[in-house]
Amino acid sequence: MKRIDDIRELHDEICEAYLKDPNFCPYCEADEIDAERVDVEGRVAWQWVRCDTCGAEWHDVFELVAVEKVELP
Repeated sequence: MKRIDDIRELHDEICEAYLKDPNFCPYCEADEIDAERVDVEGRVAWQWVRCDTCGAEWHDVFELVAVEKVELP
């Protein structure tokens, strides 16, 4: 299996594409990725993601940007 350093570095173009559609590995572009639990600290949350094809690992990072009222039935 190739190491993450052997595949490619993340470039702005790849990151932008991943942010629009985060259903692929930003290192090898395979669609076999697994996401685990979400950890939260303050206004920021992150999720560990791993590519089953190349073994790359990264965090998806989320930030609180709004509050939305939930209408109860």
